[in-house]
Amino acid sequence: MIQKFLFMNNIINSGFSVAFDLDDTIFYERDYVISGFNQIDKHIENIFGYKNSSYKLCHYFENRDSNPIRSLCKELGIDIENELVKIMRESTPKIKTRPGIKSLMKDLKLNGFEMGIITNGRSETQRLKIKALGIEELIDVLLISDEIGLKKPNLEVFKKYQYKSKKSKFLFIGNNPTLDIYPANAAGWKTIYCVSNNYMLNKFNKPDADWHVTNFLSKTIKEIFLINKANKLKAC
Repeated sequence: MIQKFLFMNNIINSGFSVAFDLDDTIFYERDYVISGFNQIDKHIENIFGYKNSSYKLCHYFENRDSNPIRSLCKELGIDIENELVKIMRESTPKIKTRPGIKSLMKDLKLNGFEMGIITNGRSETQRLKIKALGIEELIDVLLISDEIGLKKPNLEVFKKYQYKSKKSKFLFIGNNPTLDIYPANAAGWKTIYCVSNNYMLNKFNKPDADWHVTNFLSKTIKEIFLINKANKLKAC
């Protein structure tokens, strides 16, 4: 335990750039999906008078339908799939950060850490999410796959982040072993695997990350960044 604390004290300090995955790491993707479904529900009711479309969409989604919007259109006999997809992508979502993450980001920022996001997705959609979460001003480096023409797990994404960063050491926090943890490890970054609400952290799904956490209020998170009882970072 002493060796672990000495290691973290030497490594995780303000010389680091801390980058986060967005979907299912900073917020729960399911909340975004439900928010979009609610917008679609209103649109369909206004045009066709059909009610409970969001309930039907959620049913398809929970049953792992590969295209809930297409399935709904087929069920209702309406040919507006592209229109509904556009609403889903361009509506400002009603979402919030996972508990503890915004205060963590603020503390890191105040203590000299560089903050970043690396995310796969459409530019407009991902930027709307970041704006809705109220974290725009906390982000120093933002890489969106649609804007750079590269997607995780391509290692060039992490190299591009390093080029844009003003720091020399890097830590990545993500929920997806394949897209987040493995490529960040390969790029020589430190990694924190934070499970989403879709998974349980157990011996069968623990990727080879430096730390594993189940939430951003955990004792492990506070230890990693040397956060004291007042929830402020100690001087590094």
